[in-house]
Amino acid sequence: MENARLGQDLETQKLNLADINEFLTSELDKTTTKLVQLEDRAGKLQQELDDLKESHVVGHMTVMPTIAQTVMQTVKTGAVGQ
Repeated sequence: MENARLGQDLETQKLNLADINEFLTSELDKTTTKLVQLEDRAGKLQQELDDLKESHVVGHMTVMPTIAQTVMQTVKTGAVGQ
């Protein structure tokens, strides 16, 4: 009698463990998928940031000389403050 009850308890525990394993595997798959999506988004955002930094530097390289030339021309002509 005791062996039959213990055998039934063991089978119940096996089923419970199988359910828990299935649930945890499903959660792991969801988490892995979300992680991959976040890593992809982080990569895209990093690329956008790099592009912005590059365009900012290029923009300064093209705008700053023009500003410097305007300031120098203003100083040469004495038109400062007019």
